[in-house]
Amino acid sequence: MYAWKIAAGHSHSAAIVGHGDLYMWGCNLDHRLMIQSHENQYLPALTELNAIKADESLDVVDVALGVGHSAVITSKRFFLKIINDE
Repeated sequence: MYAWKIAAGHSHSAAIVGHGDLYMWGCNLDHRLMIQSHENQYLPALTELNAIKADESLDVVDVALGVGHSAVITSKRFFLKIINDE
């Protein structure tokens, strides 16, 4: 499996692999990585979007990260998680 899209934010990163699985790692302040753990993640971890994907055809097609946000575009809808980085 390989990453066909990567994104880097201020303190977190993301990769889309395979047929739209989203992995994220880095600072998990305010749950910005969208993973089950609330701890910082030093290795790529499958996001909670993949739990939704199990119930329907939901592939991640794009991802963008910034200082305080994670934005994801899926095959069926747009998902935006905005974090206030004060």
